[in-house]
This record gives sequence, C-alpha cells and structure tokens, in this order.
Amino acid sequence: MRRSPLATIGILGSLSLALLVPTAAMAAPTQAPVPPPSGNTAPVAIDQSLPVAQNTSVDFVLAATDPDGDALTFTTNTPGRGTLSGVAPNLTYTPAAGYSGPDVFVFRTSDGVNASVVATVYVSVYVPPNHPPVAYSQSISTRTDRSVPVTVRAIDADADALRFSLLTWSYCHCSAQHGTVTGSDGNYVYTPRPGYTGPDWFEFRAMDTGGAASVARVDITVTSSARVVRSWWR
Repeated sequence: MRRSPLATIGILGSLSLALLVPTAAMAAPTQAPVPPPSGNTAPVAIDQSLPVAQNTSVDFVLAATDPDGDALTFTTNTPGRGTLSGVAPNLTYTPAAGYSGPDVFVFRTSDGVNASVVATVYVSVYVPPNHPPVAYSQSISTRTDRSVPVTVRAIDADADALRFSLLTWSYCHCSAQHGTVTGSDGNYVYTPRPGYTGPDWFEFRAMDTGGAASVARVDITVTSSARVVRSWWR
C-alpha cells in the first residue's frame, strides 16, 4: 500500500487526511477453478407389470433407457414369493409352487458412471382357467367267451394328471350289460357273459386335478370271429 502526501485544511485548527490509493498489490482474491460438467446423464429404470400363471415360469426383460446410449448393468433384489434366474436384463421369474397372488421386486441400472433411481416390478401370479380333459370313445370287438383288454384315452390341454373311473349309474345303463369290466384307472378288461354274442358297451370318465371331467363310451362287439378290431374317435 502507498501512502499519499498529507493535505492540510486550516479551519478550526488543522486536520490531516490520509488518502489511500489502490496499488497492484491489492488485486481481487483468487477463486479455485470449477471443473466443467462431465456430460454424462444417468440412465432411467422403468417400472413394470409382470403377469404369470400359477406353477409356470415367464421370461422377461428389465426395462431401462440411457440417453447417452451407454452399456448398462443391472442389480435386483430377491422376490418374496418366487425366484429370479438368468443374466439381467434377460431374466426368468418362477413363482413358489402353488402360490397365487401379488409379488414384487426392485432393480436399478448403471452406466458405469451414474446409477438410476430404483424401479419396481409388480408381479401378479394368477390361477389360469381350467380346461376339462377330452375323453376319447372307441370301439372294439372280441370273440365269444374271450376277454379283451381295454385301455381308455383322454387328453388335457393344461397337461394336468388324469384319473379314470367307470360309470356305474344304473339309470343311464352306463356299465356293461352283457359282460363285466374289471381293472382301474384307465386299464380295464372286458369279459363277455358266457356264450354271448352281440353288442355291449360301457362308459368311463376322465377327471383332471381341478375336478373338470368328460365322459366317453367304449362300444364292444362280441362275435364268433377270432379277429379283434379296434377303432378310436372323439
């Protein structure tokens, strides 16, 4: 700092004023430089809804975007009512056996610089409609006084396990009238009454694990021929 010469004003004595003149040494304070922004934009993880049928698995892809087009990595937590498998973002969700209802898990994604906020996957495990099985009628022939094996057939669109039973309701004449049917669960043996020739039949039921059922008929022709003939139809 440089001091200026003194100026004297002669009123009521003398008054001395010291005037300070700024010099180069009194420069403004220096600020630390601010680095420019990196230019990276964080990716965005997207909430999803995921329906899945009970006792089945579903493949899905975690949804996310990155404005910079960067490669993304993903992290998830564990669902409470099922499991995740695969390599994110391509995953498979499998609900717990027999479970139906809601489930949820969360995930986030990162571009290696910034991470997204957490997104949620809302899972709905539903009970699919049960389709009844389709039982197939058939016709067979056998020789007089000769038993013949009968294996009944049915298919189920839901791939449910099937149980077979013979119908024995007296009012519908569902059971054989001129012979006997023995066996169980789809594997039977028909034995005509001794000496009988002519037609006979019996009906059976195929039932799935959901209680849905269908009925079909087995027509039998008892002849004196040794030839046994079978045919099937729906």
